[in-house]
Amino acid sequence: MTTAVSSIMACSPATTTNGSDINSRSVQSLQSKLLAARKLSSSGQIDIINGNIKSNVTAAVVLGQDGYPLCQYRKGFFIHLKLRSLITSTLRIMTQQSTILLANFMSEQLEHDMKRNILVNDGELTQMEADLQAEEWETVEWNKRWKLLPMKLVTALTKYHAVTLILRLYEYITDKLVLRGDLQLMDKITMDPFQMSKRISLKIESKPNCTETVRDYPIYVGTTMTSTTFYANLLSFCADYSLHQGLLCYGYYKYYNYQRTKRLDIATSDLDSFGNSDSNFTSNITEDEKILAKDLGMKSSKLLSNRGLGLICNAVGGGIGSIIWPGWGTIIFSSLGDSFSGMVLDDGYNKTLQSLQEKQRKEEQDDMDHQSQ
Repeated sequence: MTTAVSSIMACSPATTTNGSDINSRSVQSLQSKLLAARKLSSSGQIDIINGNIKSNVTAAVVLGQDGYPLCQYRKGFFIHLKLRSLITSTLRIMTQQSTILLANFMSEQLEHDMKRNILVNDGELTQMEADLQAEEWETVEWNKRWKLLPMKLVTALTKYHAVTLILRLYEYITDKLVLRGDLQLMDKITMDPFQMSKRISLKIESKPNCTETVRDYPIYVGTTMTSTTFYANLLSFCADYSLHQGLLCYGYYKYYNYQRTKRLDIATSDLDSFGNSDSNFTSNITEDEKILAKDLGMKSSKLLSNRGLGLICNAVGGGIGSIIWPGWGTIIFSSLGDSFSGMVLDDGYNKTLQSLQEKQRKEEQDDMDHQSQ
């Protein structure tokens, strides 16, 4: 989920901030807005100095030092719920989840085949028995995984929209409370790395009588795009981390509540039978709380480290991709960087929640077996 969310957040098409006078109905495209703003600037109606406008004209387009409007890629709060964006994100997530399902199935299939081959070579299993086991495993696992796919799609879509809303909230808080209207910094945070790499490529290749490309300036392009990708994905990674950290805490809270209710029932029955066991009950709760809190702290640190490493690898990948192929290379290599961080350092999020659920189910089953006896 980390890769998809980051890529979607940073590189999707965005709407442009509009003004009232310059952005009239006759001015439709971004190029027209730029030309209109520069025309007003040259005629003296507005002065554009380091991204700040001094003007008698109300509400104009604010241009940065490079001549482009500031915060033009910042999106509206609920723009991801519009029909076109909704269809695009749904198709993207469906493709991603189906690919993950197929990749995991093939990976586990290969792992089981290797184990069976070892047993065959050791004489513990015949080739026919290994083939029958493989066929049975494939049939059972394939049907089971496809039955779980709809639920995984719903979960992935819910997470995507939740992360998007958290991101929009963080953008609003950053703009109003942290940066306090600093459009220069806000532009860096809401920049589209895809478009920025195109700008740099155009700036280098559009010089008169020049045959140079971005590959002739690897240090400049790499450092600029690494910084751009880092800032552009910073709030996206923070939003993704916030959601998963909240879900992780909720999972531990549910398990703690189950354990506490179970101990309370045992303590109540002991109290009825032996008089008073309140001190032991309190001691047990305190010890279990320490164990759960310590485990939660370790898992949270691991999750934070994974997301931090993912942000750095994503930014470095964006810088490298911009040198190789400005635009799409930025997206592809930044996603590869995020995937690489996941291989280097697993966040353990899914395994942790699954482990808690399995422990709770096992304890519930043990209690049912004990009561039946």
